Parts: sequence; structure tokens; C-alpha cells
Amino acid sequence: MPIFIEKLVRGSIDRVYSFEREMLKKIRHFSHQHDLQLLDGGLEAPCGICNRLIPNDKNRYFCGICGQYRIHEKCAEWLEYMNHSLHPLHPLKLAKRSLNNNSCCYYCEEPFNNDDGHVYGCDDQQCSNVYMHRSCAMIPLLTIASDVDVVCHQKPMILTEHLDCKKIRAKCFACQLGWSSGSTYSCTSPACENFLHKSCAEFPRKIQHPFHPHNSLILQVSKPQLCRSCCTKNRLVYSCLEKSCTFNLGIECASLDITWVKCQSHDHSLSLVEKSSCVFQCDACQNSYKNQVKYVPDEVIHTQSFMFRCMNCVFNYHFLCGPLPTTVKYEYHMHPLILSNHSATEDGSDEYYCDVCEEKRDKSFRIYYCEECTYAAHIHCLISEIMKVIKGDNKEVVLRALGEERWDQYLGIMESKSMDLTLKHIMDELTQQEEEMLIHPFGFDDHMSNNRRSRYLYYQQLNSRFNLEGSNEDVDKLVQFFLLNAKSDDDFQNFDNELWYFTPEEEGGLLKLLEDKYLRQEVVDVDGYMVPKRLAPVLKAFLHKYGDLRGEKSLSSAMKSITSTLLCTVFDRMCRTKVEDITRDDLKHLHFYLDGIRKITGFNIGRFLFDYVRSPSRFPLNPFLGFEAIRYETKICENLDNKIATLEAELERCKKNREQLKSETHRSQGSDYMKLCLREASKWKNNKLLDQFGNVDGVCIFCLAENSSTILEEAIQASNGVTRFDNHVPDSISLCDICDNNCHKDRVLSE
Repeated sequence: MPIFIEKLVRGSIDRVYSFEREMLKKIRHFSHQHDLQLLDGGLEAPCGICNRLIPNDKNRYFCGICGQYRIHEKCAEWLEYMNHSLHPLHPLKLAKRSLNNNSCCYYCEEPFNNDDGHVYGCDDQQCSNVYMHRSCAMIPLLTIASDVDVVCHQKPMILTEHLDCKKIRAKCFACQLGWSSGSTYSCTSPACENFLHKSCAEFPRKIQHPFHPHNSLILQVSKPQLCRSCCTKNRLVYSCLEKSCTFNLGIECASLDITWVKCQSHDHSLSLVEKSSCVFQCDACQNSYKNQVKYVPDEVIHTQSFMFRCMNCVFNYHFLCGPLPTTVKYEYHMHPLILSNHSATEDGSDEYYCDVCEEKRDKSFRIYYCEECTYAAHIHCLISEIMKVIKGDNKEVVLRALGEERWDQYLGIMESKSMDLTLKHIMDELTQQEEEMLIHPFGFDDHMSNNRRSRYLYYQQLNSRFNLEGSNEDVDKLVQFFLLNAKSDDDFQNFDNELWYFTPEEEGGLLKLLEDKYLRQEVVDVDGYMVPKRLAPVLKAFLHKYGDLRGEKSLSSAMKSITSTLLCTVFDRMCRTKVEDITRDDLKHLHFYLDGIRKITGFNIGRFLFDYVRSPSRFPLNPFLGFEAIRYETKICENLDNKIATLEAELERCKKNREQLKSETHRSQGSDYMKLCLREASKWKNNKLLDQFGNVDGVCIFCLAENSSTILEEAIQASNGVTRFDNHVPDSISLCDICDNNCHKDRVLSE
């Protein structure tokens, strides 16, 4: 081949290779409308995918057309679409996260932060909560394929005895504990940190459990799931695979021995949970300490990991309020200690102490008490003695939950008159008209309902004094609240009318009181009234004190049973609610329920209403207003204290900054250039911009323009005929003889 042809061919090949290399540096990325060019370094700027800064010495893909968009070289490798085993219904798409999206990662359940500019999410409208961190979306779920195989990245994990240095900071996929000594399943993929303790992989694949007896539970490895027993989230759970069932049980709870406890106030046995993370409203005291971050009683703190929980329905007790032994023996006291609501002190003071730990105690919680010795003990101080009784060391001791002691004398009726009939059966016997009456006790035509509603809104609008929202720093409004007078104050009468005309906005009316726990219970006959077993002592106690209800209206047997049950549920709620915990909303509902039942039945509850609503003492309205005033006053003090603390902190910060400026350390630490600028600023202080062009013997050039001939003659005479122009800035500065502005004496005008 001739030499010139060979050179021509080689040159063409080199140009082709050069073009191919250039094309390899360009990509079309789904996150941007233009091609992106790979650059070796550049200006430090945020990545368009992850929002993190790209250092100036790192490669990045850059848009040469826009001149603004750039992404990390690694971020360019993220897939636009991917399939994930946690969400097999639809593919996940990598897209920019909306700033209004406050959801958490579907995999790790941690919130997104500002660095998560793009996340993997499902586009389907029915899956609006499925979003994952990019890193979480790339973590494969383990699969326990058989008794011997654990699979990750679709490959069996190897069983190893040695610590993998690459996974020293990783956590077991199931129990979230670190790599410990012993056998461990480890993923063979070089970049994957997944491992699984051998002990975590050896749980039975299928179990039958008393907590969920009607279906088998299957061992599943998944995203963190809430354990039905202890409320802890676990990746390795036993799950019911029935389509409509969401029951999950953590592996730890599944392997524990169950302690069942019978309870008079509930028709199912309760499970004693000893390592609970649940936050709930107690069915005895009606309190939840979820949002009370400022103050949680020590008694609650010491026992919050214990609880009594129904696994068949939504029913929970704090340990302090649940079924505890009525008597325990304590080795350091000679007499048995009795479970009591006793709040007396030995010296009659307002301070209450535990005689075991000698620490203060909250009088609102039950204690174990010896009346003979006035010896009181916290429940948590006797926890080991209590557990011995509950777990079977002393079966003959009666267990009692909070509030059950008031029905002790009437409990015999529950055993003697039981029948194979539930409240749900009786409920089904109601006619449509009777159900309408229970839903709309004050009239179910639109005119009557609207009229009652209008009156309620009218009186509510007039009650400005009782509307405390948005006035948490308004001391004047608090003063007006304390000036309330029941006899002559229109506000009080308006408030009373607001209570009596209240109608709940939610549907259901009186039937909202009939919870499922009552409907499924067997009924018993209490002096001709068929009520659920658990409410029978309540009705018996009411009849004992106030006599027969003797309804003035003719009621069917089903209506009589349902309305007497409704009345008992109201009484039961009142028994479980502390006076200081009553809210304005509670008062409204109490009036609605009691007056509604009286309206449709004609039950003789007048004496009860007089005792609890219309008596001269106005109970519970008067104490409610007293507690409301205390709460309002406390809230204002707290808000003012917080505001004072904030302002004081701001004042201290300002003082600190001012002292820092006085020291002028910022000037001494400044750059040489800024020091030069400061010197120049000092020299030119109070000067005009054109002063640098000089003056004539104490006269600035502005005055020179107006008096040129006179000044020039005087200047020449003063300098003995010599004129000069000096371009440097002189050190001596004085006022112009004509205009009193700053000028330079040694500067004269040249010819």
C-alpha cells in the first residue's frame, strides 16, 4: 500500500475513534431535556439529582446548552424505572420529590430530608404513599427459601463463622443487631452489606399462635411491620396471609410464654405485655401520655413498658390501671398490703410519699396500702411481688382493674342470670323508626334538626368569654373570665344554653355509644332490663340508689334494653372520667346523651339529673369552670415564661455579638485587602468623589470654577510665581476657604 494512502486510512481511523470517545462522554439523561457532557471538574455546584454539592475537582455531567444543570457522575447511573419486591404491583420511578410531600420512606420509614431531591415513587394514584430513598430502593429483600437456604440478589447467602470487615457497621436484616460471634448468613454480592444471624433464620416457617388461632402465621422478611402485641417494628415477622387480615407478630413475641389475665370489665382475656412500645388511650383512666412531653408522672415512666392488651379487639389498660392483685405480701412489712385508691397521708399534709422508696408519689394513681400502719407503696416498687401473683404463684387472689371496686356488691348478678343472647341480637330486633329515634332523639325531620342546630350556633357565637383559643397571652381576657357571675352574667346563661342545644356533627346520635365490645356481649336480666354482662352492675347500682326507671312512654322490649344499655354506658364513662379531665366537648356530649335518652324513653332520671346537672352546686359545670380557669391561667403563664425565655436568649445573643464587635477581632483577622480598604476609607472620610482631582491653596476645584481669575492670581502670588499639580493624596486635610468642604492645601492648579 502506498505510504500516502496508509496515512490517509490511519488518519480516518483516528478521527473515528476520537469521535467515539467524544460520544462516550455524552449521555441523554431522563432528568433533563438536553444531552449532558462529561466534564473533568468544574465549579462547585449542587447536583440536580441528590442536591449535594459537586466538588470542583470531581467529574460531573453538565448541560452545555442551559449552562446550569449538572449531576454527579455516580448519580447519572440511577435507573429511571425499577421493580421492587415490596411493591410488586407497579414499577417505581425516580422523580423529583415535591417539597409538599411529607411522607416517609416506604422501606425504612424514616422521613425524607432536603438532600433527597429525587426519590423512587409509584405513579399510580392508589399508591400515593409509596416513596423510597434511592439507597433503600437498591437494598434487596432477603428471602428465606427453605430451612437451609436464605436468598439475596437471587443467590443463596453463604453461612460463615468469620466477621466480614466490609460489614462491620452493618446490622442484621431481621433483628437490626450487629454482626456477633457465631454463624451468620452473608450476601455474596461484593457491594451488598446484607447479612442474617443464623439464629434469626432458624425460626419455624409456619406456626399456630393463640393470639391469632383461626389462621396459621407464616414467617415473612419484609419492611418494618408493627407487632400486634408489643407495637415494636420488626423486619422478621409472622404474618397472616389472608387477604383482608393485617395481623403481624414479631418473632420475639411469638416465642414468649403468654400470661392471660381475666378482667371483670372486659369479655375477653387480656394478655400481659412486658416489653411494650405501644402508645394508646387507656380504657380505664381514658388517658394517653403520647403528647404530654412536658410532664409524665414517675409512676407511668416506671411502668410504661408493661400493659394489658386484648388481642381480639381494641382494648388496652395501662399497667397501673389494669387488673392487679387486690392483696400482695411484701417481705419488709408485717401486714398484707391492699390495692387502694387511698390518698391520705400520715401527717395530713398535701405531700404524698412512698414508704418503700421514700420518693414522692402522685395521689391520682392507685397504691398498695396498709391502713393499720398507714403504710403506702408505689405499684412499681412492688412489681416483682405483683408479677408473682399474676403469673400464677397465688391463683386465689382476686385481680381488679381501676374502677371495678365500685360494682363489687353487684357482681353476683353477672354469674347467676346469664343467657345465650347478645346485645347484637336485641339490636337487630329494633324497627327502622326506633333506630331513627336513637339517631335523632330530638326529632328526625329536617326542620327540627336545623332549628336546634341554629340555636346551638347562635349561643356558641355569643360565648366570646368562653372561647379561649388564640388568646394564650391575653391577660385581660383571663381577668374577664374570672369576673364571671352565674346569677347576673349573660355569658353564663348563653354557655348553659349552648350545652343544652348541642347536637354532634358526626352521624349516629345515641348509637355512637354502642361500641362493639358491648354488642358482642351476652345480656343478663337486671330487674326487667336486659343489658350486657359488664354493664349489669352499673345498672344495678343506679336502680339501688334512684329506684326503678319507670319509663313514661310505651317501649318495645328491644328498645327498653337498648336505651337502658345506653344509659349505663354514659354512667360507666362518667365513672371513668376524672372531674379535672372534663373538657368543654365532654360536657356537651354528656348533656346530649342524658337529655336524648330521657326525651325518647321518658325514663325517670330526674333525681340523677338534679344531683349531677341541675343542682344548686351546678355539678359538674361549676368545677369544670374552675379547672378551665386554672388551665387557662397555667397556659398563659407557660406561654409568657416561654416567650420571656426566648427574648432573654435573644437578648444574650445580641449582647454577645455586641461584645464581639467591640473587641474588633474581626478586623484583626481580616484579609490584607480589607485592611487596605479600611485605611483608604479612613483617609477619605467626609470627602466628595471628585476631591481626588485636587484644589488650589485651600480652595477646592468646585469653588475654583466660580472664582477662577481671583483665586489663580492669589495662588500665583502666594507661591512666588510657581504653580504645580500633585496627583498623590496628601496627608494634611483641611476645609475649603470658600465652601467649607474638605480639600487639600498643598494641591494647586497647574497651568
